[in-house]
Amino acid sequence: KYLNALRRRRGADAGPGQAPLELSDAVWVQVNTAQLRALIRAEPENVLSFLQQADTKCDVAVAEPLLLEYGMFHELVALYASDGGHRRALELLAEHGQGSDESHPLHGVQPTIEYLQELGGDHEALVF
Repeated sequence: KYLNALRRRRGADAGPGQAPLELSDAVWVQVNTAQLRALIRAEPENVLSFLQQADTKCDVAVAEPLLLEYGMFHELVALYASDGGHRRALELLAEHGQGSDESHPLHGVQPTIEYLQELGGDHEALVF
């Protein structure tokens, strides 16, 4: 709850009568990473939507092994995307999409197609 309250007070999101918190981007990354750690353990069903929020940036070096440990592969793709790591996301999708484990959550072409549709034309160099 505390970390959610901090996030709501960032910039223009501050509520009535509350001054926005002006913290450095590095501090916000640490706040987001701490919240991600808590969500993974307490509310794993909310991790993907948390990572897909436009203002969520986490420390990839900390978050990546946690997501792998818990088998959260869609969430790992979202983590890479939120950090601008589209190449890493596409490599992960390609690796597991073509893998022999048909039960893997990223198996097949559909997850890659969906990612590319969201990526848009600004990143043509990654695709072609």
